[in-house]
Amino acid sequence: MSRPPIFKNNPNRQAEEENPWELIEGRESKTEKKRAFIRTTQLAEKLTGLSLKQLKQLPMSEETMFRFEEMTRIKSFEARRRQAQLLAKRLQHEDESAIIEVLMQKNGNMHTTVRKWIDRFLTQHDLAIHDFSKQYKAEAHSARIYLMTLQRALLETGEDSAETAEAQRAIGHYVFQVIYLSTL
Repeated sequence: MSRPPIFKNNPNRQAEEENPWELIEGRESKTEKKRAFIRTTQLAEKLTGLSLKQLKQLPMSEETMFRFEEMTRIKSFEARRRQAQLLAKRLQHEDESAIIEVLMQKNGNMHTTVRKWIDRFLTQHDLAIHDFSKQYKAEAHSARIYLMTLQRALLETGEDSAETAEAQRAIGHYVFQVIYLSTL
């Protein structure tokens, strides 16, 4: 007895063919959430390398600042790992975008690198994503989702819309975060 093809008469498959943006429509996969948390944890670890003076320039609450100060006193590897996870959870409650904006301003040359990568994504698509993933050890899927979101905003609302600006900011922050964290 032969089995029918998996996608035959699959309503989800038909919807994808009608609307290719359905893959990214307002949902984030569990894997992507985990990857984002890992990036936030790595960001927290990276930020612990900054001096207290530099940390105070970042827009974050005093509670989060206190946690960063605590991290400098911890010597045990496992305790530092747990504290980094705690800091990542704290950073999720902070305006992570504002923190990344300040870090981008402090690393001015990286701002042009981020812009070049975004331009390459828009012109070379998968080739640029592959090169980016290889160079910075990033997940190609995440970059592809950010790119598709930006492309969708450009097509549906144009260059001067708030949705496009938000998508450009999101992909810019993702690219910056990956590049910034690759120097760990």
